[in-house]
Amino acid sequence: MNFKLWVSVSSEKQFKILKRKNIIGIVPAFYYLSGMGDEFAGLGNEMYVSLPLILRNKDESTVLSLLEKTQGDSNIKGVIVHNTEGLYIIKKVGYNKEIIAGPGMYCWNSEALKIIMRDCNNFSYPLELSKYELKEIGAKDGLLTVYGRTPLMISANCIRKTGGKCKLKQRALDKSDSFVYIRDRKNNLLPVSIQCNYCYNIIYNAIPTSLHEYIMKDVSYTENLLLSFSDEDSQTCGEIVDYYADIISGKTPKCPLNDFTKAYYNHGVE
Repeated sequence: MNFKLWVSVSSEKQFKILKRKNIIGIVPAFYYLSGMGDEFAGLGNEMYVSLPLILRNKDESTVLSLLEKTQGDSNIKGVIVHNTEGLYIIKKVGYNKEIIAGPGMYCWNSEALKIIMRDCNNFSYPLELSKYELKEIGAKDGLLTVYGRTPLMISANCIRKTGGKCKLKQRALDKSDSFVYIRDRKNNLLPVSIQCNYCYNIIYNAIPTSLHEYIMKDVSYTENLLLSFSDEDSQTCGEIVDYYADIISGKTPKCPLNDFTKAYYNHGVE
């Protein structure tokens, strides 16, 4: 297999990872709209923009501006859409670049995939499927997330706003990082991404998922491997990108992760 590495970043400090060659980059919508798009020129990499995971009626004008800007940007190949609201807006304006369905569009089986692929050029495998279920979908070359913290909850409620500390006015289209941390009943520290620009939270698993053990022996149904970064620092991001690049080139490097989970890969959702 000639694997391709896709790298999704969530902060400006991670962006420099995309300056490495032979990777396909994905950046969040509000970073692109806030000026980061100007930095894509000259990278030489394929680039995509990821739409928000939650959209409301008030966000339609922002999404329309984003789509218009990406259509005129030769550095952008297309967008990643995560919900039917976003797909509706995309199709309404006759978007003419690539549309990739994110894992939240839930292509759980071949029939669901057929429906999604009526309007999309490619798809992402759901995070909840086992290795057996992934193969049973019967479709090739979707995006398989092989590294990243699994979202435990995507919530329209905001833990910062609930605590009376909403910073929306100060952070409108802000490129700075916005992570806070909460502890669960087992004392695990859970990263929470505060998406102020679209007013929602993503609560992530305390431990990242990594499927590095399975790539060369188990993944025959796709060439597209996605590394999805959340709160990692730039050094960690670089080490993980290099690690996976070495794996797909046939090397046997030492894993840089102290702790990781295989999530649902061996057993699926139970």
